[in-house]
Amino acid sequence: MLRQDLWFAFQVLSKHRRYAALSVVTIALATGAAIAIASIAYAALLRPLPFPASNRLAMLYITASEPGRAVYNQRWSFGRFQLLRRMQTSFVEVASFGPQSLNMQGADQSERITGESVSAPYFRTLGVSPLIGRTFAADEDSIPGARPVAVLGYDLWRRRFGGDSAVVGRAVRVEGLELTVIGIMPPGFGGLTGRAELWTTKAMAPLLSYREHLTTNQNFISVVARLRPPATFETARAEMDVLGRRIQAALPSDRDEPTTFAATAVPVGQARVDPANREVVLILLAAAALLLLIAAANLASLQLGRAIDRRREIAVRLALGATRGRLVQQLLTESTILGLIGTLGGLGLSSALSAWLVAPGRTIGVRGYYGQIAEFATTRLDGRVVLFALVLAIGLPLLFGLVPALRATKLDLTVDLRGRQAGGSRSRLALQSALVVTEVALALILSIGASLLVKSLVWIQHVDRGFEAANLLTFRIQPSDVRYPAPVAPAVIEQVLARVSAVPGVVSASVDAAAPFEGPANSTLYIVGRPEPSPGRAPEITRHYVGPDHFKTLG
Repeated sequence: MLRQDLWFAFQVLSKHRRYAALSVVTIALATGAAIAIASIAYAALLRPLPFPASNRLAMLYITASEPGRAVYNQRWSFGRFQLLRRMQTSFVEVASFGPQSLNMQGADQSERITGESVSAPYFRTLGVSPLIGRTFAADEDSIPGARPVAVLGYDLWRRRFGGDSAVVGRAVRVEGLELTVIGIMPPGFGGLTGRAELWTTKAMAPLLSYREHLTTNQNFISVVARLRPPATFETARAEMDVLGRRIQAALPSDRDEPTTFAATAVPVGQARVDPANREVVLILLAAAALLLLIAAANLASLQLGRAIDRRREIAVRLALGATRGRLVQQLLTESTILGLIGTLGGLGLSSALSAWLVAPGRTIGVRGYYGQIAEFATTRLDGRVVLFALVLAIGLPLLFGLVPALRATKLDLTVDLRGRQAGGSRSRLALQSALVVTEVALALILSIGASLLVKSLVWIQHVDRGFEAANLLTFRIQPSDVRYPAPVAPAVIEQVLARVSAVPGVVSASVDAAAPFEGPANSTLYIVGRPEPSPGRAPEITRHYVGPDHFKTLG
């Protein structure tokens, strides 16, 4: 019976090529867009992290609450992290990590690379093993400078050392220090920040990036942990809530406002997504669903039109003994063939789109340099996306084909066998009208949304930025805090400004802690000679450290 249905369906569709081609193109465009957006949404919100048993990985945070403000998360100081590691019992491994921007020197060239400063259990916590060599031992992460070692990322190893395995055991020069390479990580691994190409121990941080890394009580260190079976996130959060208060009592925050501190555990898959941007992705999904509904309404209208042309054929088959259910099955077979072919085309279209239609970096992930976690949102057509396409291939034909098939087989044989229009055509026309109204309404929603987005884009491109962007160039320098401590840093900056200003064509140059549209540093404002505000009442302001020609340079 299925073979007969398929053979007959292909015969019918081959005789009506324009109808079949229009249906296939409509399905391909709608499903292609839907699959592409669904693959982005899945990668951005749902895809498991590329680590073994990633559902057992947690980000640990200090929580703070103060009057008039919702509870918010903070990272850890190294001292607080040490207390946490000793006190906790819910996790089999607890490790710290944080991004580093480092200079790697070589005989022929130097290169700015992004790395991670991590504690020794970091790789074990993530469940990742090196491709060559080993990762850090506990004694290499204890005394600053005693065991200067490093682990290289795969891309850096191939780019700088040509993939030579003999580099393991040799020294590389980073920020003027000799670090012995002990391992090479596998392809695709960039740490939890997603961008790391080199890893060093926390013990080396005071010599490479920040002199007070291990002694300051500033909270800029991220902590990742792996749950100990049979602990759950609920039990871990209960323990963290108690530990956060104990750690605060043992090593108080240097903040002066009346703030209550605790701690919590958040699944890494949840922590990597900014809640505000989650809504943006869900709006995209809703738009894709509307597009599918428009396509279904369009195809259902086509099907009803075809049913009018085929009413005499269907009436003859009913008169010869075919059951209504049998004819509905035949008509749905035709719809399913169109759906499968169209969805196959949509899958190819979405594959081409996914090469450039990706979630922009740092729009999905949590904001903040030190607290960043990789989005892990690179789109690809994996098994789950193909399964979604298969569901569309089966569900969409049912959506646009079932009602037309039922209407097409509800005939008055005495009228339709003579070839005249059946009395039931009014209900058919009413159904077509309803489909058209639905299609127009859905299209109107999408059109309004699209016009608002275009209007916003035009507004953003023409908004008054407050400075002259034409011919304005920016670049970043990040002198090592260890090699250039605060007393000598201004002289270094002045030398850079003097040399840049001397370049032919440069009218003026300035310096700032943040480029335009980047977040500057925050400060609390106190007025000298006025009574000091009560704790938590002093205004928060943003601050810029700038050069003397700053406003001239920005225009």
